[in-house]
Amino acid sequence: MKIVFRCDANEATGLGHLSRSLALAEALRRAGGEARFVGHWSGPAFTLLAAAGMESRPAKFTTGTTADAAELARCVSVEDADGACVDSYAIDAAWLANVAADGVAVVLIDDFARLSDYGDCAGVLNFTVDSPRLDYSGLATERRALGPNYFPARENLLRLRLGTCRRVATVRSRILIALGGGDRLGLTLPLYHSLRRLQPGVQVRALLPDGPARAGVEGLNVEDFPAPAGDLAAHYAWAEACVTGGGLVKYECAYLGLPLAIFSQTPEQQAETERFLAAGFGWDLAPAGRADGWEMRLGEFLRPGATAQITGGRFPSDSADRAMAALQRFLRCAAPMSVSLVCSK
Repeated sequence: MKIVFRCDANEATGLGHLSRSLALAEALRRAGGEARFVGHWSGPAFTLLAAAGMESRPAKFTTGTTADAAELARCVSVEDADGACVDSYAIDAAWLANVAADGVAVVLIDDFARLSDYGDCAGVLNFTVDSPRLDYSGLATERRALGPNYFPARENLLRLRLGTCRRVATVRSRILIALGGGDRLGLTLPLYHSLRRLQPGVQVRALLPDGPARAGVEGLNVEDFPAPAGDLAAHYAWAEACVTGGGLVKYECAYLGLPLAIFSQTPEQQAETERFLAAGFGWDLAPAGRADGWEMRLGEFLRPGATAQITGGRFPSDSADRAMAALQRFLRCAAPMSVSLVCSK
């Protein structure tokens, strides 16, 4: 099977959409299939695509527009693909209808069930804890792959999980700060300073798009602000705990069994994070979306015996393969339409 993946990875979107699409593409390759990528890329996205050995081409039109839908349909036809995978918040029900009208079957990765109608897609993948309670209007139950059993873990995370025997550290002395995207709330530096103040001697790695330059301007240790590479596996292997935003990184930490404290970056993230935390997957630095008091909560997270959970093993290690098997099933059932896998986070 050949699948076209449509997602963006740039300063505006961050790398999460691309990362989970790459995980699915790797699973497709393991199953003997082929992947092609189309999207708006910048910076580390090119590095990620090249390192994964994926062929890609730049998108020509604004994501979510009628022209963008037509371009995807043409790409599926030119590639003689069975389908396409699109991961974007910018698409809507009208976009799906336009792609379907061109005979292209669409499978969405969709975290929040935001669209008014899902009848024009071949299926939906949503790996979040909250997904089983969401209503995907117009889409039959058998065309939904929902829950952490379908988490799209990259191959490097799978290798790390299978090769790591992680123990609970009495004192967490190596902490990663990875808020994702462009640190829209400007929290990375405040968190960095708080960690150093709350636990003298702690080692901190803080990930920012302009990390080394920012450290130089602020007079901070440049080694604490490594240049962004897009691939966090080496940082996860180093860390004993992680402070993260409400997006993909928190699921990667849970998949690996890495204790995590979460500072959601949007109201949508916070709503989903609350369900994630209710299932025992971490520690909330901003309960109910309240930003005040986060430093006290961070101090509690650092204490020996804190209730942040070690969760490795609760997500199956082969979750990406399960997700791809479901997507292939959706696409085959969508015949005779040509198949397009659309991932919308």
